Amino acid sequence: MRDSEYFERFFEEKDLPYVVWEIQAGMNVHCLSNKVVIEHIKCAPPREAKEIRAMLTRIDFHNGDVNHYLAHLAKCLVATMERQALADFAAEAALN
Repeated sequence: MRDSEYFERFFEEKDLPYVVWEIQAGMNVHCLSNKVVIEHIKCAPPREAKEIRAMLTRIDFHNGDVNHYLAHLAKCLVATMERQALADFAAEAALN
């Protein structure tokens, strides 16, 4: 089964309650829901998708809290967005 199919089926079967996390990054606060994180998971690059799939399988096997892992991934997404925003700002400043 392809990763995208696995994620689609996994989250459909889990039927997770909707959760929103407020994540502080510097002076910014980002609000991300578990649904946003799941959409990012579904379009993750193959290497990342493989690692996420392995972790979700492990969490599911041990009846762990999937939303706890999604909160961790939300923090990673915010950190990535912040780094990209800084890089974009630096690139724009260099052009001016």
